Amino acid sequence: MNIRKEVMAHFVEIAENAEKSGLGGLDVLRKQFPDVPVSILAEAATEAWMNADEAWWQKVEKTIDDEIIKKALEGKGEPA
Repeated sequence: MNIRKEVMAHFVEIAENAEKSGLGGLDVLRKQFPDVPVSILAEAATEAWMNADEAWWQKVEKTIDDEIIKKALEGKGEPA
């Protein structure tokens, strides 16, 4: 992994942890790294948000898939 990717991964991790704690990821990054260009910190915060969005979508999809499977097993599936 190159240095940019390592640093960005570190920023993303900080932003994700901040968001999970109820704090703004970008706000925390800006406070911890005031000399880093905001565009770089915003990129890291955006990646953290996108990761959270993806996790949410996967949960929704799994819930829907589970419900379809449950209905199929119960014989309540939609007729073909």
